[in-house]
Amino acid sequence: MKKFNTALLSLLSVSLIAACSGNTGAELQTVTPDETGEISEEADFDFPEEETIEPTYEEDEDIDEVLSADSDNALYIDFINNYDSYDWDRAYPDSDYGYNAFQLIDLDGDEVLDLVATNTDPDRFDAGMQCYVIVTIRDGKLAISEIVDGVASAGGYRGSKYYIEGEGVIYDESIQAPYGAPGFSVFELADDGVIIPVNGAYFEPDEDFDGDLEKGKWFWDSEEVSSEKIDEIISSYTEMGHCIAFSGIDYVDKETILNTLSK
Repeated sequence: MKKFNTALLSLLSVSLIAACSGNTGAELQTVTPDETGEISEEADFDFPEEETIEPTYEEDEDIDEVLSADSDNALYIDFINNYDSYDWDRAYPDSDYGYNAFQLIDLDGDEVLDLVATNTDPDRFDAGMQCYVIVTIRDGKLAISEIVDGVASAGGYRGSKYYIEGEGVIYDESIQAPYGAPGFSVFELADDGVIIPVNGAYFEPDEDFDGDLEKGKWFWDSEEVSSEKIDEIISSYTEMGHCIAFSGIDYVDKETILNTLSK
């Protein structure tokens, strides 16, 4: 039997996060502003060099007037400046996410880049977990999704999420305490811009499981399958050549992303 891809043992599934943190999984939804209103080296986005670029707007200005020629950028800028005025199902609904790191990525291969926001502060409220908010645009409105990876505070599991550039696909690979059993989940960006789960694999260890994947059973969408089949399925995602870890994105600070969007 082929050995389980070692990359799997560093990643995290939403279902496992839910199991360890008590969260049942983010219910993703399309929203609009209220009325009160490390990227991988494989990616190719041209952000400002070291020189300082002065912003071309003020936060209290009417963004639609300042950027009327580019409403997509206006929406992203408003989210960055006022994310607390937007509603989505958060993994930590009562916590201040304090987003300080941003980047534009090509998640689904359309003509509009997608925005990712996270918090890279080592002293953030749950430094074991990493929350990523993915903001896309559909029909002139923002669609906001949240995914999570990292290491659960209870020690139940650990893992990371990847996106397949331009394909609208996200996957995660994980290990689950107490046995260190691996798992794999696949998500897709739906037509309305929200991220939805589509497939998943998990390993059910025998009582004498000691890390040997011969001592247990693999399931794909609750159907028992061979380890060879699981290897084939996982390889079809992980070996595409343009898979980028959300934790490895080369994030930039708020000032830099706002200057980029306002150019």
